[in-house]
Amino acid sequence: MKNKDHEENVGEIIKKKKVAVVIPCLNEEKGIKKVLKKIPPFVDKVIVVDNNSTDNTAKIAKESNAVVLFEGKKGKGNAFNQFMKYYSNGFDADFVVMLDGDDTYDAREMKKIVEPLCNGSQVVVGNRFASDNIKGIMSDQTYWGNKFLTTMAKLLYGKDPKDVCTGYWGFSKEFLNKAKIKAEGFDLEANLFAEVARNKLNLGVVPINYRSRVGESKLKYSHGFLIMWRLLRNKISS
Repeated sequence: MKNKDHEENVGEIIKKKKVAVVIPCLNEEKGIKKVLKKIPPFVDKVIVVDNNSTDNTAKIAKESNAVVLFEGKKGKGNAFNQFMKYYSNGFDADFVVMLDGDDTYDAREMKKIVEPLCNGSQVVVGNRFASDNIKGIMSDQTYWGNKFLTTMAKLLYGKDPKDVCTGYWGFSKEFLNKAKIKAEGFDLEANLFAEVARNKLNLGVVPINYRSRVGESKLKYSHGFLIMWRLLRNKISS
């Protein structure tokens, strides 16, 4: 009964909150429609940031009633910063959830991300390593590379994100108003985590499912070094 009461309380809190979703996208026409179809009904607005795509990503997003922003300079960090400009210019939301447009993260699990925000976490990360089939999706190099970077983040910042490179995040107003994001590319998540630690905010971690992406991957092994450098750089500058 206690758990059921808790679920009802969280549900009532979510109804009273304005929840937005941001999806940075570069050539994700094969995945974005799947993602948008799974957005939960409690979400008030979806913002897709088209990162200079050459396919129909923006067209499909508009047809699905998403707000589409354009960022001409490629890079996930640049796309997120385009959203931050939109946010700081009058867009208001109590909580913002970020996920990718390739359908690796299940938008139907979004309540898992939002619930800790309702309970006081200022930032929430979805932990892919809790997924039973993670090793069947990631190569050994990617799996252990992600594990290494997460361990490094924990040692440097004294907080354990469990999965520092995850693309499924939840943000409170407090975080969005304080965060300074300088990352331009796939070092975005490392920058986000460093800002959580710098601002001494509460970090929630929840298990999520993870699956193979739809469409072509943009990740390269060199991005691992970029992420490592961002973790070190932000620690030194703080």
